Amino acid sequence: MFEFGKQANILLTLCAGAFAKYIELSWIYWRSRNQFTLVGSVSELIVHPVKSARGMSVQTAFCSKYGLKYQNITDRHWMVTTKDGTYITLRQYPQMAHITASLHGDQMVLSAPGMQNIDIPIYTSQPRMSEAGIKNVRVESYDCGDEVSLWLSQFLSVEGLRLHFSGPELVKRQTKYVPKNWEINAEETDMIAFQDFCNCMLMGNATVEDLNKRLQKPVTHRNFRANILLNGTSPYEEVRNTIFCNPILYKIRSA
Repeated sequence: MFEFGKQANILLTLCAGAFAKYIELSWIYWRSRNQFTLVGSVSELIVHPVKSARGMSVQTAFCSKYGLKYQNITDRHWMVTTKDGTYITLRQYPQMAHITASLHGDQMVLSAPGMQNIDIPIYTSQPRMSEAGIKNVRVESYDCGDEVSLWLSQFLSVEGLRLHFSGPELVKRQTKYVPKNWEINAEETDMIAFQDFCNCMLMGNATVEDLNKRLQKPVTHRNFRANILLNGTSPYEEVRNTIFCNPILYKIRSA
Protein backbone atom coordinates (compact mmCIF):
# COMPACT_ATOMS: atom_id res chain seq x y z
CA MET A 1 0.00 0.00 0.00
CA PHE A 2 2.84 2.29 0.86
CA GLU A 3 4.57 1.43 -2.42
CA PHE A 4 1.40 2.20 -4.40
CA GLY A 5 1.03 5.59 -2.70
CA LYS A 6 4.65 6.42 -3.46
CA GLN A 7 4.18 5.56 -7.14
CA ALA A 8 1.01 7.65 -7.27
CA ASN A 9 2.84 10.64 -5.80
CA ILE A 10 5.63 10.26 -8.35
CA LEU A 11 3.07 10.06 -11.17
CA LEU A 12 1.24 13.14 -9.91
CA THR A 13 4.55 15.01 -9.62
CA LEU A 14 5.47 14.10 -13.21
CA CYS A 15 2.04 15.15 -14.45
CA ALA A 16 2.22 18.45 -12.59
CA GLY A 17 5.69 19.09 -14.00
CA ALA A 18 4.55 18.27 -17.54
CA PHE A 19 1.52 20.53 -17.16
CA ALA A 20 3.68 23.38 -15.83
CA LYS A 21 6.06 22.93 -18.77
CA TYR A 22 3.12 22.98 -21.16
CA ILE A 23 1.88 26.24 -19.65
CA GLU A 24 5.36 27.75 -19.87
CA LEU A 25 5.86 26.75 -23.51
CA SER A 26 2.37 27.93 -24.43
CA TRP A 27 3.06 31.31 -22.86
CA ILE A 28 6.40 31.59 -24.69
CA TYR A 29 4.68 30.71 -27.99
CA TRP A 30 1.87 33.20 -27.37
CA ARG A 31 4.36 35.93 -26.51
CA SER A 32 6.42 35.28 -29.65
CA ARG A 33 3.26 35.38 -31.78
CA ASN A 34 2.19 38.69 -30.28
CA GLN A 35 5.51 40.50 -30.47
CA PHE A 36 6.21 42.66 -33.47
CA THR A 37 9.51 43.41 -35.19
CA LEU A 38 9.91 46.74 -36.95
CA VAL A 39 10.62 46.04 -40.61
CA GLY A 40 9.86 49.52 -41.95
CA SER A 41 7.43 52.40 -41.78
CA VAL A 42 4.85 53.68 -44.23
CA SER A 43 5.94 56.95 -45.81
CA GLU A 44 3.04 57.44 -48.24
CA LEU A 45 -0.23 55.84 -49.30
CA ILE A 46 -1.36 56.24 -52.90
CA VAL A 47 -4.68 55.22 -54.42
CA HIS A 48 -5.04 55.13 -58.22
CA PRO A 49 -8.81 55.24 -58.84
CA VAL A 50 -8.47 55.18 -62.64
CA LYS A 51 -6.04 52.69 -64.14
CA SER A 52 -3.06 54.55 -65.68
CA ALA A 53 -4.21 57.95 -64.37
CA ARG A 54 -2.40 59.93 -61.65
CA GLY A 55 -2.69 58.59 -58.12
CA MET A 56 -4.13 60.26 -55.02
CA SER A 57 -1.86 60.63 -51.98
CA VAL A 58 -3.95 59.96 -48.86
CA GLN A 59 -3.34 59.90 -45.11
CA THR A 60 -5.54 56.92 -44.28
CA ALA A 61 -6.51 53.90 -46.36
CA PHE A 62 -7.86 50.40 -45.94
CA CYS A 63 -6.23 47.34 -47.52
CA SER A 64 -9.38 45.63 -48.77
CA LYS A 65 -9.62 42.30 -50.54
CA TYR A 66 -9.74 44.07 -53.91
CA GLY A 67 -7.18 46.82 -53.35
CA LEU A 68 -6.27 49.90 -51.34
CA LYS A 69 -9.46 51.78 -50.49
CA TYR A 70 -9.96 55.43 -49.58
CA GLN A 71 -13.50 56.25 -48.45
CA ASN A 72 -15.70 55.20 -51.42
CA ILE A 73 -12.87 54.79 -53.91
CA THR A 74 -10.89 51.58 -54.42
CA ASP A 75 -7.63 51.38 -56.34
CA ARG A 76 -7.95 50.77 -60.09
CA HIS A 77 -11.68 50.13 -60.12
CA TRP A 78 -12.13 52.48 -63.11
CA MET A 79 -10.53 51.86 -66.48
CA VAL A 80 -10.41 53.60 -69.86
CA THR A 81 -11.12 51.42 -72.88
CA THR A 82 -11.55 51.70 -76.60
CA LYS A 83 -15.03 51.59 -78.14
CA ASP A 84 -15.00 47.77 -78.17
CA GLY A 85 -14.04 47.59 -74.48
CA THR A 86 -10.31 46.88 -74.85
CA TYR A 87 -8.30 48.55 -72.09
CA ILE A 88 -5.67 51.20 -72.79
CA THR A 89 -2.79 52.26 -70.54
CA LEU A 90 0.11 54.66 -70.20
CA ARG A 91 2.15 52.47 -72.50
CA GLN A 92 0.06 53.56 -75.48
CA TYR A 93 -1.00 56.99 -74.20
CA PRO A 94 1.55 58.57 -71.78
CA GLN A 95 -0.64 61.67 -71.49
CA MET A 96 -2.99 59.64 -69.29
CA ALA A 97 -0.58 60.46 -66.44
CA HIS A 98 -1.95 64.02 -66.54
CA ILE A 99 -5.49 62.88 -65.68
CA THR A 100 -6.10 63.48 -61.97
CA ALA A 101 -8.90 61.93 -59.93
CA SER A 102 -10.19 63.41 -56.67
CA LEU A 103 -13.07 62.60 -54.35
CA HIS A 104 -15.85 65.05 -53.49
CA GLY A 105 -18.60 63.43 -51.50
CA ASP A 106 -20.17 60.70 -53.63
CA GLN A 107 -18.60 62.11 -56.80
CA MET A 108 -15.24 61.32 -58.38
CA VAL A 109 -13.89 64.36 -60.19
CA LEU A 110 -11.53 64.06 -63.15
CA SER A 111 -9.32 66.95 -64.19
CA ALA A 112 -6.66 67.39 -66.88
CA PRO A 113 -4.69 70.27 -68.44
CA GLY A 114 -6.85 72.35 -70.76
CA MET A 115 -10.03 70.52 -69.75
CA GLN A 116 -12.94 71.48 -67.53
CA ASN A 117 -13.40 69.21 -64.54
CA ILE A 118 -15.98 66.49 -64.92
CA ASP A 119 -17.98 64.85 -62.11
CA ILE A 120 -18.63 61.11 -62.16
CA PRO A 121 -21.13 59.58 -59.71
CA ILE A 122 -19.48 56.71 -57.87
CA TYR A 123 -22.77 54.87 -57.63
CA THR A 124 -25.92 55.31 -59.69
CA SER A 125 -29.39 53.88 -59.14
CA GLN A 126 -29.54 52.47 -62.69
CA PRO A 127 -26.00 51.63 -63.81
CA ARG A 128 -25.41 50.82 -67.46
CA MET A 129 -24.13 47.24 -67.77
CA SER A 130 -21.21 46.69 -70.08
CA GLU A 131 -18.12 44.54 -70.53
CA ALA A 132 -14.41 45.34 -70.58
CA GLY A 133 -11.42 43.37 -71.76
CA ILE A 134 -8.13 43.28 -69.84
CA LYS A 135 -5.26 40.79 -70.13
CA ASN A 136 -7.27 38.60 -72.53
CA VAL A 137 -10.15 38.35 -70.06
CA ARG A 138 -13.61 39.86 -70.51
CA VAL A 139 -15.30 41.01 -67.29
CA GLU A 140 -18.58 42.63 -66.38
CA SER A 141 -18.46 46.37 -65.76
CA TYR A 142 -20.56 49.51 -65.62
CA ASP A 143 -20.23 52.08 -68.39
CA CYS A 144 -19.86 55.56 -66.89
CA GLY A 145 -21.72 57.34 -69.68
CA ASP A 146 -21.30 59.44 -72.79
CA GLU A 147 -20.24 62.68 -71.10
CA VAL A 148 -17.03 61.31 -69.62
CA SER A 149 -16.51 59.29 -72.80
CA LEU A 150 -16.43 62.49 -74.84
CA TRP A 151 -14.19 64.15 -72.22
CA LEU A 152 -11.62 61.35 -72.42
CA SER A 153 -11.76 61.18 -76.20
CA GLN A 154 -11.16 64.91 -76.46
CA PHE A 155 -8.23 64.96 -74.05
CA LEU A 156 -6.47 61.88 -75.47
CA SER A 157 -7.44 62.66 -79.09
CA VAL A 158 -8.89 59.17 -79.56
CA GLU A 159 -12.47 58.66 -80.72
CA GLY A 160 -14.88 56.37 -78.96
CA LEU A 161 -13.15 55.97 -75.59
CA ARG A 162 -15.24 54.69 -72.67
CA LEU A 163 -14.79 54.69 -68.89
CA HIS A 164 -15.68 51.44 -67.13
CA PHE A 165 -16.32 50.87 -63.43
CA SER A 166 -15.96 47.56 -61.57
CA GLY A 167 -18.86 47.89 -59.14
CA PRO A 168 -18.50 46.19 -55.74
CA GLU A 169 -21.14 43.59 -56.60
CA LEU A 170 -19.61 42.63 -59.96
CA VAL A 171 -17.43 39.54 -60.43
CA LYS A 172 -13.69 40.24 -60.32
CA ARG A 173 -10.76 38.60 -62.10
CA GLN A 174 -8.76 35.76 -60.57
CA THR A 175 -5.11 36.65 -59.98
CA LYS A 176 -4.16 33.01 -60.34
CA TYR A 177 -4.91 33.05 -64.06
CA VAL A 178 -3.27 36.35 -65.03
CA PRO A 179 -0.62 35.45 -67.66
CA LYS A 180 2.88 36.19 -66.29
CA ASN A 181 6.43 35.01 -67.03
CA TRP A 182 6.97 33.79 -63.47
CA GLU A 183 5.43 31.32 -61.05
CA ILE A 184 2.17 32.59 -59.58
CA ASN A 185 1.48 31.50 -56.01
CA ALA A 186 -1.98 33.05 -55.85
CA GLU A 187 -4.98 31.25 -54.40
CA GLU A 188 -8.28 30.66 -56.17
CA THR A 189 -9.86 33.27 -53.89
CA ASP A 190 -7.36 36.05 -54.78
CA MET A 191 -9.37 38.51 -56.88
CA ILE A 192 -8.64 41.85 -58.58
CA ALA A 193 -10.61 44.44 -60.51
CA PHE A 194 -8.59 46.28 -63.19
CA GLN A 195 -5.17 45.98 -61.54
CA ASP A 196 -2.43 44.46 -63.67
CA PHE A 197 -1.66 41.56 -61.35
CA CYS A 198 -2.13 42.07 -57.62
CA ASN A 199 -4.49 44.11 -55.47
CA CYS A 200 -1.78 46.12 -53.66
CA MET A 201 1.82 47.02 -54.48
CA LEU A 202 4.47 47.86 -51.85
CA MET A 203 7.72 49.63 -52.71
CA GLY A 204 10.65 50.83 -50.63
CA ASN A 205 12.03 54.32 -51.19
CA ALA A 206 15.50 52.76 -50.86
CA THR A 207 14.76 50.72 -53.98
CA VAL A 208 14.12 53.86 -56.02
CA GLU A 209 17.24 55.53 -54.61
CA ASP A 210 19.38 52.52 -55.50
CA LEU A 211 17.92 52.35 -59.00
CA ASN A 212 18.65 56.04 -59.61
CA LYS A 213 22.34 55.39 -58.97
CA ARG A 214 22.30 53.36 -62.18
CA LEU A 215 20.29 55.76 -64.31
CA GLN A 216 21.32 58.89 -66.15
CA LYS A 217 17.84 60.35 -65.79
CA PRO A 218 16.40 59.86 -62.27
CA VAL A 219 12.92 58.45 -61.78
CA THR A 220 10.48 58.67 -58.87
CA HIS A 221 8.17 56.13 -57.27
CA ARG A 222 5.40 57.45 -59.53
CA ASN A 223 7.03 55.65 -62.45
CA PHE A 224 6.14 52.37 -60.73
CA ARG A 225 2.67 53.34 -59.46
CA ALA A 226 2.98 51.68 -56.07
CA ASN A 227 0.29 51.87 -53.40
CA ILE A 228 2.33 51.70 -50.19
CA LEU A 229 5.75 53.38 -49.97
CA LEU A 230 8.12 52.27 -47.23
CA ASN A 231 10.96 53.88 -45.30
CA GLY A 232 13.59 51.99 -43.34
CA THR A 233 13.98 49.03 -45.68
CA SER A 234 17.03 48.01 -47.67
CA PRO A 235 16.91 48.15 -51.49
CA TYR A 236 14.64 45.49 -52.99
CA GLU A 237 13.77 44.07 -49.56
CA GLU A 238 10.09 44.30 -50.49
CA VAL A 239 10.82 41.73 -53.20
CA ARG A 240 13.06 39.41 -51.19
CA ASN A 241 11.23 39.48 -47.86
CA THR A 242 7.97 37.55 -47.88
CA ILE A 243 6.79 39.36 -44.74
CA PHE A 244 5.63 42.17 -47.03
CA CYS A 245 3.64 39.78 -49.21
CA ASN A 246 1.21 38.58 -46.55
CA PRO A 247 -2.36 39.89 -46.83
CA ILE A 248 -2.90 43.11 -44.86
CA LEU A 249 -6.56 43.41 -43.92
CA TYR A 250 -6.51 46.25 -41.44
CA LYS A 251 -6.25 50.02 -41.60
CA ILE A 252 -2.87 51.51 -42.36
CA ARG A 253 -2.00 55.07 -41.46
CA SER A 254 0.97 56.86 -43.04
CA ALA A 255 3.87 57.55 -40.69
